[in-house]
Amino acid sequence: MFNPLTFTFDETLYTNLHLKEYFIAFICLQLISICIFYLKKIHEKNKFVKMISKVLNIVSNIIAIIFFIQAGFYTKSLFLRLTGLAMVLFMAIIGKKVNYNKKN
Repeated sequence: MFNPLTFTFDETLYTNLHLKEYFIAFICLQLISICIFYLKKIHEKNKFVKMISKVLNIVSNIIAIIFFIQAGFYTKSLFLRLTGLAMVLFMAIIGKKVNYNKKN
C-alpha cells in the first residue's frame, strides 16, 4: 500500500497473496470459458450457454482490469505488473476476435 508519510510503497504479503488469488480466479474463468465455448459449438441455439459465456467474459474482464490496477499501484514486482498487462491484452484480443466473429 502507499504510505503517504514516506511516499513509498509498503508491499505486504497480503497484497501478493491477494493478487495471486485474482490470477487463479482469472485462469479458472478462462478454463470454464473454454468448456462453455465447446458447449456453445455443440448447442448453437442454446441461449443459456450464450448468456453464461457473456457473463464469464465480463467477469474475466473485470478481474483482469482490477489485477492490472492493483499490480501497477500496490506492488514493486515487475512480474506481477507484466502479468496484469498480459491479462488485459489477452482479454482485449479475445474480445476483438469474438466481436469480429459476430460480424461475419
